[in-house]
Amino acid sequence: MKASLKFREDQKPLLRAKVPLSILGLPFQSAIAAGTAKDLSLNLSTLFESGPSFKLSYRPNDSSNPFSVIVKTGIGSFGSPISSPMLMSAEFDLIGRGNPSFMLHFKPKLGDFSIKKSQSSSMMFQKVLKSEEESVDVRSAVSKAVSGLEVAASTAVPILSCAAVRFRWGLKVPAAEGMKVSGGISFRAAPLLLLDKIGIEHVESGDSRSEKGSFGNEDLDLGYFSVKRQFDVLQMENGLLKRGIEDLRKQMKLFSNSGDSDRKAARRFKDRKAPEFPGLDGPPSVEAVAAEEGSSVSA
Repeated sequence: MKASLKFREDQKPLLRAKVPLSILGLPFQSAIAAGTAKDLSLNLSTLFESGPSFKLSYRPNDSSNPFSVIVKTGIGSFGSPISSPMLMSAEFDLIGRGNPSFMLHFKPKLGDFSIKKSQSSSMMFQKVLKSEEESVDVRSAVSKAVSGLEVAASTAVPILSCAAVRFRWGLKVPAAEGMKVSGGISFRAAPLLLLDKIGIEHVESGDSRSEKGSFGNEDLDLGYFSVKRQFDVLQMENGLLKRGIEDLRKQMKLFSNSGDSDRKAARRFKDRKAPEFPGLDGPPSVEAVAAEEGSSVSA
């Protein structure tokens, strides 16, 4: 779940909230935006890790385009726009009153720093018409190229272990429309440092975050998971080895007990059979011979 407040020049801040949903086992995301009366919108979009995303938008206060479908694609996995440094979006009006509009976004990131540049099809058409009417100047072309460019840096402040507040600081280059570039220094064209956005989002606890990997580096995450998997395999093999040793000890103990019982049974059998079959146990003893001779003499 995410909520953000985006500050805008000469306009009311734009409030956005996003809540993930699961519909028939598929990931979706619902969102609401509110600022001015025209900014109010309700959105439902897909949230797949791969492939383009589709968003259904409803603007109740926009009579010209109340319902629209927005398709976004990037250079991510199979055209996924998630965490893509460049993406393109196309907005189609469901009522069919106007032509579709296209947007091209450049959003490369380097750690906590990012650069953002957006260009719409309508703005490009207006610039082409103006360039045909006016003479082309190198400085004006450069200023138009960097106009609307935003350089931002984000910072995060954790709240307990379940949420985090993110601040996005922006260095924005003002737009070149309406400005005349001359040899002097224009403070209106100087970049501006401003607080662009404040957001709060839900983060997972430390245990689940450690299970999923929170090093911020894919190589470190893969190494962590491989070592953890090998450690789990070793623990399982150790348990199997201990169990095998215990079974072997039990079998040896049973074997030794059965051997003692067999020897005792053989001894009892020998002692019981000796009186019934005399002479089978070997030659008679000296005492037996003497007793037999004495009995014969007396007779």
